Amino acid sequence: MAILKRPLKLAVLAILVFGLLGFAGAGHAFTTVQAAAAGAPTVTEKVKAAEGVTLSGTLTLQISQKAQNDDGVIPPAVSDPWTLDIPVSKLNKKAGVYTYSTTLDLASKTQAAGEYTFKVVQTAPAQKTGSTGWDVDTSTYYIRVLFKNNGTRTYLVTKGKVSTDAKDKLDGLTFENTYSAITDSDPTVTKHVVNGNANTLYHFTTTFADSSTNTVDLDSIEIVGGENVKKNGKTLTYDLKDGEHIVFKNVPVGLRYRTVETEDPNVERTSIAVKANHQVVDDKGEAQTNPKAVINGRDSGSQLVGEKTNSMTYTNVLVQKTDSGGNGGKTATNGKVKTGDATRIAGWAAILGGAALILIVTVVSKRRKDAE
Repeated sequence: MAILKRPLKLAVLAILVFGLLGFAGAGHAFTTVQAAAAGAPTVTEKVKAAEGVTLSGTLTLQISQKAQNDDGVIPPAVSDPWTLDIPVSKLNKKAGVYTYSTTLDLASKTQAAGEYTFKVVQTAPAQKTGSTGWDVDTSTYYIRVLFKNNGTRTYLVTKGKVSTDAKDKLDGLTFENTYSAITDSDPTVTKHVVNGNANTLYHFTTTFADSSTNTVDLDSIEIVGGENVKKNGKTLTYDLKDGEHIVFKNVPVGLRYRTVETEDPNVERTSIAVKANHQVVDDKGEAQTNPKAVINGRDSGSQLVGEKTNSMTYTNVLVQKTDSGGNGGKTATNGKVKTGDATRIAGWAAILGGAALILIVTVVSKRRKDAE
């Protein structure tokens, strides 16, 4: 009987040892996902783009599975890497940021009970070059999945490292990107003068303002044309003659620029024909309800650098035209007598007429006296 009791004791002891080991293993698996959530994780793509920018292309998530978890646990199966494409056309704009969310379905990759670890990164259509293109979020996310025998799955999302700590747990994966574009239509300021002298210089000031994605850097903006061009911070000063223009190249879409012509006492009136991304905006940078093609005055207001059309044409009508001939440099224009000249002529005519009348009266009076 004693002989039978010894094997029985050994068997009981073995059962207890294996039971404890099994409990420990189960406990380890539970600890791994104690902060996890049920339901597949959500991936959110965010793209910040300046006003006037049109997004295009596809953001791609690259997903791969670790062949062995960091704690040494080998998953029941290892899937080949795969990708998830998210066309940016799916993103909706809200408060200046384009956003789109989708569920990352890992159920088909976790069919057998056990633990799995997946790595998620993203790529963009093209990386940023200079001040244009995509500046993508290069974050790395890890997703640990526990698939239990009862058919339930729990998920633990962490960023930058694999972790089982509850404080590292995230609600989902979020990639924050930025997209910038260079305009296809270089902003241009053109000068046109009516009744003017072709050699007269007119002074201008153009100021650029930052956008949500680009900071103004005048050194990166190529300037073509203009005279006496000077840079000061985000402001340019320059001169233009009748028929001349200045062009700003390599300007990011979404910047705003404002041009003001210096007041000139010889100018009777100024008008500005503005083309700004197919619409005219007011001095606050807001689209006008009934946009006018022409702004009366010397100040263009804040204009958006759009993708397609950006130009300002300043037209001055002078009070009078300078002439190389006599009359003190004042002359008629197109065969018409100007208002100021007409007034002076009328004055001289009145004086001469009065003198002639006095002369006639004097002569008549003298003759009468002589006759008497």
